Amino acid sequence: MEDLKNQIINKAGFLLYTDYWNKYFSKMTGEQVKEAFNIIFHFNTTFEVLKTNDLAVEMVIATIIDNIKRDASKRAKQSIASAENGKLGGRPKKQ
Repeated sequence: MEDLKNQIINKAGFLLYTDYWNKYFSKMTGEQVKEAFNIIFHFNTTFEVLKTNDLAVEMVIATIIDNIKRDASKRAKQSIASAENGKLGGRPKKQ
């Protein structure tokens, strides 16, 4: 879990999928969107999920934060695989 935390908070950004707009944000009020983004960005910099009293906001941020965690985990696995492949010397030179 600590590796995942570091993978997230040490990264300059995160993926924000465009389908979030149609699925979630377009159906929320401006205040709900603002609160959701505040919580998401806070999480991305601290790995701490701020509390909300709005069930809709809570459901949206839970989904997005799960995606951020999954994406970070995939990046970490790809990084490890790339490092291992690099140790093998890379692709053979062309003749």
